[in-house]
Amino acid sequence: MPPDNRPISKRVIGDAVTAVDALIVFVAAIIAKWFYIGAVLQSDQDIIPYAAVGGVGGVVAVLAFHFQGLYVFETLARPRGQTRRLLAGLVLTALAVVTAGYLLKIGEAYSRGWFISWISLSALTLVVFHLVLGRVLRRWTAKGLFARRVLVYGSGAIAARLTEKAAGDGAQLQIRGIFDDPESDAATRVAVAGGLADLIAYARENPLDDWGPILKAIEDRAIGLVALILFAPFMLLVALAIKLDSRGPVFFRQRRHGFNHQIFHVYKFRTMSVTEDGPVILQAKRDDPRITRVGRFLRRTSLDELPQLINVLQGDMSLVGPRPHALSHNDHYSTLLERYANRHRVKPGMTGWAQVKGFRGETETPAKMKARIDHDLYYIENWSLWFDIKILAMTPFFGLVGSNAR
Repeated sequence: MPPDNRPISKRVIGDAVTAVDALIVFVAAIIAKWFYIGAVLQSDQDIIPYAAVGGVGGVVAVLAFHFQGLYVFETLARPRGQTRRLLAGLVLTALAVVTAGYLLKIGEAYSRGWFISWISLSALTLVVFHLVLGRVLRRWTAKGLFARRVLVYGSGAIAARLTEKAAGDGAQLQIRGIFDDPESDAATRVAVAGGLADLIAYARENPLDDWGPILKAIEDRAIGLVALILFAPFMLLVALAIKLDSRGPVFFRQRRHGFNHQIFHVYKFRTMSVTEDGPVILQAKRDDPRITRVGRFLRRTSLDELPQLINVLQGDMSLVGPRPHALSHNDHYSTLLERYANRHRVKPGMTGWAQVKGFRGETETPAKMKARIDHDLYYIENWSLWFDIKILAMTPFFGLVGSNAR
């Protein structure tokens, strides 16, 4: 399966341009007030009334642009028709503002020179912005950043021709995988990634699209940074306790599989007398003699996971997601449990749905691991920002304290 190079969402582009357009109209009102009222008329009038009109005008303008279909990606990416839509929208905005001022009997409070300067500056800036934006979007489209991703079922001649077409037009179409359940004697024309069940599972794996990845990244960086600052003094005390309790480093680094099976080093406070990271790693058990005195407390309270805030800020992990397992454990359970590898369709997390539902600690049997995986997959298939917030709120009460050593 090719690497998961996530394309840019066309919806995000449209929403972002909408916000920028509204901001341009608002800022143009402020600049026009500064230039015409302040510099030309030499008046020190309050800026608040002009800013208020600019804000209302920005909202009215983007609504007018929206109803003309301006924020459809294909329209944004082509130069023809954008200038007409922009100017028509601004004319409607000007008429709406003038009408409102007349009805509210406040029109005389605003300078006509400022009004003309505002609309003119808005028009010039918006036209230039959209012309430049169109060129950028066409260039990105040519690089395949907005390509449509498809899965193919069937491995015969039609699949082969579709593969050739996608290879010749990679900017518009990306085949993410070909699946089939051919007869034992049937000839396949292309490489097959799995059967129908695999296709269905793959199609359900990654709900983070449009604004999802952006919101989750903001959530991770913002909350992660605040948490690291708040916990920094306590983490220093933990580091001191570890050094006084046993010989060895404060932190423990181990290779784990992250998003799309990419390997990264996870950080934890050292809780054992060994630091294993080889082909064979024994899971910690209850009353494990390798666990130090301070380590036992840290593991029971999950405080040994705090250094993973660094992994979150580095982008290797998320605050919420399936817990990362050691490489040897991944290799072992991927051969025993169906859909085990699907948990790598999102970044691993410091806490997760499985942990707050009690599936944390030692997983000495495939049945226990399956229960954890089922919860991980439920989280992936039902992700939302509110689901993350719910899990974070539950973690201090259900996901930290437990009797299992991990």
